[in-house]
Amino acid sequence: MNSTAQRAALGLGALVALASALVAAPTAHAAETMCATAGFQDESTICVYDKPNGYQGVLYPSEDMYEHQVEFSLLCWRDDRVYGGTSYKVTTRVLNWTFNVPRQGYCSFQVKDLTRGKSWRTPSIHR
Repeated sequence: MNSTAQRAALGLGALVALASALVAAPTAHAAETMCATAGFQDESTICVYDKPNGYQGVLYPSEDMYEHQVEFSLLCWRDDRVYGGTSYKVTTRVLNWTFNVPRQGYCSFQVKDLTRGKSWRTPSIHR
């Protein structure tokens, strides 16, 4: 076998080994997350995360929500259930709440600004 054929065979062998390793490698399953903008100037963010014990809703407030009273709710399509209704005053850079509920199918996280009377909701996640 000439040197060109040897290099081609080595390259092909390396490619087959790499492909085999990729097929055999376990894939990590990341928790599903959905986020949306919130606040009166769209400077804040709300997210819903899939957690092993339920759903976690997080508000990343900006100055457009500072010192406002907000209410957190989890809205689920199955049986049109609403969980939460927990109210907080926005005084920190992150507010979160874990809804310890069994799998409910499609759910979204809603933040209602009780100070100004407006609500924001994430797209739904499925778990």
